[in-house]
This record gives sequence, structure tokens and C-alpha cells, in this order.
Amino acid sequence: AEDVIATPIEFTIDAEYISGGQSKTDSLNIGAYVDGEIKIKAYDFAINHIGGTPNVVGNLLNQGNTVALFTTVELINSEQETTSVSPSSTSTEQTPRPLVNDPPPQQYLGDLSENSPLPFSIPLNIEKEVPEGNYPVSINVTYTDNLRNPHELVLNGSVNYIPESADSSNESGGLLGAGG
Repeated sequence: AEDVIATPIEFTIDAEYISGGQSKTDSLNIGAYVDGEIKIKAYDFAINHIGGTPNVVGNLLNQGNTVALFTTVELINSEQETTSVSPSSTSTEQTPRPLVNDPPPQQYLGDLSENSPLPFSIPLNIEKEVPEGNYPVSINVTYTDNLRNPHELVLNGSVNYIPESADSSNESGGLLGAGG
């Protein structure tokens, strides 16, 4: 029952048994702590430009039945190989390079309630020569449970990166479009 989550509970066990031909009855009390389940998923990964800065955005959802405390997210570079060889051919396939070489620091989100999405936004420092395309992203989610035990989880997704276009005032022909 959900009302016993994060609380101590006591169970009484009554046993009737036969020992040495005699019928006996014993009672035993067992104490337990019921810890809820935390099951985190990430969805809706995207790149949004906020104030001219690209950000990886998305949502976390706790599909469990208790709150994940002190939740943080951090963008990490996945530990994938830089090249892979297909066994059916001799060609070498390049895996995409990471979107950023220097991942930003972790972002504190607070408590992640059950069945309630929590949005996140991680600002990125993307180099100018990064081409348009789909890029894999991995986020490291850390949280603690009701007993303050730390947990760490890596969630993967992909984002479509389109570089922000150059400043349009240079293309309009000068100040207020009046030309040179």
C-alpha cells in the first residue's frame, strides 16, 4: 500500500507447529522499512536557442511511487569508440563526434515527484565548426532516495543540431536596410 512508503512498519507472525509430539504456538514481531520505487525516464530531447545560447532541453519523468530527492542532471560525452568496422564489409564507419568537447557543469533540478514531468535545460558551448546533424546525447542523472542513499543513472537520447544563422543585420544592407 502506498501509505506505508517511507515509514517503518511492524509485522506480527503467529506460527503453530508440532515439536516433539507437542503442539506449540509462537509469535514473532518483525520490523521493516518500506522504501518506494524510483524509476526515471528522459524524453523530448531537443536543442533550443535561449538568448543566443544553444541548450539541450528535455524532461525527466519519475515513473515510480516515491520522490527522487536532490535531483541533478549533467551532460556527459559517451564513451563510444571513434571508429567501428562493419563485419560484412571492409569499410570503416565514423561515429559522430560529440556535440561539445567540454561538457557544462551539472544542473540542480530539485526533487523529482512521482508521475510529474520535470523539465531541464543545459546550456552548451558548441564550437562554430560543428556541422548540422543528429548527435547522440547522454545525461547523468543523480538523486537520493528517502534514506538519503545516492543513485546515479545515465540516460541516452539524440538531438538534431541546426547552427543558428549568422546575424541578419549584416545581410540587410546596413543600418535599417539603408545600405552602405
